[in-house]
Amino acid sequence: EIAGDFLRRFRIEEGKPFGEVYSRGLLRDSEGRVLIDGATGLPRVTPGFTVKVANYNPDWLGGMQNILTYKNFSFSFLIDVRQGGTISSLGNAIIFADGLTEETLEGREGGLIFGKNFYANETAVIGDGTEPAGTVLPENEMEITAESFWLKVGGRNAPVGEMFVVEASNIRFREAVLGYSLPSTVLSNTPFRKVSISFVGRNLFFISNKAKNIDPDTMVGTSASGWGYDAFGPPTARSYGFNLNLGF
Repeated sequence: EIAGDFLRRFRIEEGKPFGEVYSRGLLRDSEGRVLIDGATGLPRVTPGFTVKVANYNPDWLGGMQNILTYKNFSFSFLIDVRQGGTISSLGNAIIFADGLTEETLEGREGGLIFGKNFYANETAVIGDGTEPAGTVLPENEMEITAESFWLKVGGRNAPVGEMFVVEASNIRFREAVLGYSLPSTVLSNTPFRKVSISFVGRNLFFISNKAKNIDPDTMVGTSASGWGYDAFGPPTARSYGFNLNLGF
């Protein structure tokens, strides 16, 4: 185990890919169904960091660069692509529990049924995992509120990392440069052989970002354990500037 925090454990295991992230997850039966607490209607959670929730390594990285010229003008741009990889976000775990995201609006007055109209891709049954083999578990029909659910799975102290996994795939417009070179006739009486000025913009915008509200390429540190982790990382800053090149 390389590193750990409130949300995750980052482990290197023989025979498994590098970059595996483990966290708490939803407690499931042998059929993969989510077990629901019959008293509260909320999903049960694994007691430890036993569920593999993410691997931050991309399937591939790529980019495209092009340069266009017309007379004394030039325009170049760079597009970066990251395809694949997932991360678990501690920042999201906390702000979801605080009700600060659009996703927490649904069900604030109640009416959510986990496995029905809420996380409908899951099958949920009432049980605690200790039932004898062959026991028929009833489907979940218990209503909950958004507040009770997000406080259960989110927060700072014991967040359920499985619920806050985001895809790291993104395409970003990394750089654009618009340049102009002075004509040689203008420079004939100067000591310069070439003069060009360019306007440069970097980290301009995402063309697509499956992580939505976070930058999936942001690192919290330079160590290996800093990869694939988000904890209130500041937004990536755009930058603008001018370049002046003088040739003698």
